Amino acid sequence: MGPYKKPFVASHIAKLRTYIVNVYFIQIPDQRAWVLVDAGTAFSASLIRRMVERLFGKHCRPKAIILTHGHFDHVGALADLLSDWDVPVYAHRFEMPYLTGKQIICHLIRPLVVDL
Repeated sequence: MGPYKKPFVASHIAKLRTYIVNVYFIQIPDQRAWVLVDAGTAFSASLIRRMVERLFGKHCRPKAIILTHGHFDHVGALADLLSDWDVPVYAHRFEMPYLTGKQIICHLIRPLVVDL
């Protein structure tokens, strides 16, 4: 059963481990609607889609994707998921420079320049 084992952490909240980080599926009570919290690591879109099919049925997309922050392990599969799901993505405004690539995550990281 792998990452799909015992996915529910509360009555309307399911969790999926995508390699090194969890993503959450939050169902809106009394509706067939749900939202995805975070988009996992790169190459985890197929895991997320399989969990969606298991939880909500085939071809069911979220009402929205909510990003807790812009680190690689929380946005890695975002572009892949959005290629199938035309849904809004929400993030805190302070995360926008990281999500758009206008700010690096750590100011101590410098590009490596090699003189050949």
